[in-house]
Amino acid sequence: MGVSQALHLSSHSVQSTSPENIIKLLAQDAQKFDQSLFAIHYIWLGPLCLSAVCVYLYLLLDSLAFIAGVLVIALLVLPVQAGMAKVFSIIRYVHLLTSKISLLSNYLLFYVYIFMYSCSLFLQ
Repeated sequence: MGVSQALHLSSHSVQSTSPENIIKLLAQDAQKFDQSLFAIHYIWLGPLCLSAVCVYLYLLLDSLAFIAGVLVIALLVLPVQAGMAKVFSIIRYVHLLTSKISLLSNYLLFYVYIFMYSCSLFLQ
């Protein structure tokens, strides 16, 4: 997958990008793919475990108690999950915003240094 992406690069982008940078990007893609192989089993293993627990609880309890327990858990877990998702999305947005602001302030500081240096050369 990454090799085909590297082969489809235009000549301009290959000339403007160093080979070390291309190799680093390909290695990062390969690392992400390698890490996803460990997590892919949770896609089929999670529902399988959930269904096994539900069958066990259904056999252990009466059908009415099982349905009531599942409804209570769903009514308790879903609002908490939605609230946590909202809180973490706000935290992620604030973190992204602060990183962009710090990057912008670094750029402005760099421009101020260049301006001060150029003015000092002009005034000499």
